[in-house]
Amino acid sequence: MADYYEVLGVDRSASDDDIKKAYRKMSRKYHPDLAGPEFEEQYKEVNNAYEVLSDPEKRRMYDAGVDPNNPNAGGFGGGFGMGDMGDIFGQFFGGAFGGGGQGPIPRTQPGRDSLASASVDLKTVVFGGTAHVKINTFGLCQECGGSGAVGGAQPATCPDCHGQGYMQKVVRTMLGQMMTSAPCERCEGHGTIILNPCPSCMGHGRVRTTRTVGVTIPAGISDNSRLRLANQGEVG
Repeated sequence: MADYYEVLGVDRSASDDDIKKAYRKMSRKYHPDLAGPEFEEQYKEVNNAYEVLSDPEKRRMYDAGVDPNNPNAGGFGGGFGMGDMGDIFGQFFGGAFGGGGQGPIPRTQPGRDSLASASVDLKTVVFGGTAHVKINTFGLCQECGGSGAVGGAQPATCPDCHGQGYMQKVVRTMLGQMMTSAPCERCEGHGTIILNPCPSCMGHGRVRTTRTVGVTIPAGISDNSRLRLANQGEVG
């Protein structure tokens, strides 16, 4: 499979603008009308490379080891591509190899439950009533509205992994070349980065807060009983 990044002379982490600039440069260098008819094949390679790397979907396919311009060729000889290897090894290694269906990790995760204790008097135990309980947990940052960025700005697409949340690389093993993937170090697998973190929550979108919640105590409640309150745990 042709190395389109090498054809354009850019890194695998190159941005869309870098790819466009490289294409213009290489296109002028190998254009048959400027360089001569003997460079027609190189000119075609440059155009093929740009066609793939300038299209986000085709670029994802190519990074996974499948050439969109020649999908049957694959990254190995005999029509056995890296994408196929990823499908096979993904069944055994949980998608650690290319094509395992990985994606960015959502920044918002389900909040955890919170546990608080309270003591009530005998009258409340017998007849029921309301107990006011203080809950110390994580709540939504009011400064950024939970976005983690100053002014509530939305996270930007990570320039290293292009929003995929993971990076892929080709490694040599006793079985030949294989493509592995790992969470992107720059965005920690989220696919996005916060350019200007909120100073109140340090970019997390949550801050520790203490609030008082009214809990309805049923009549005849026994000692060490647990009552579950919906939507009163940590903010995700």
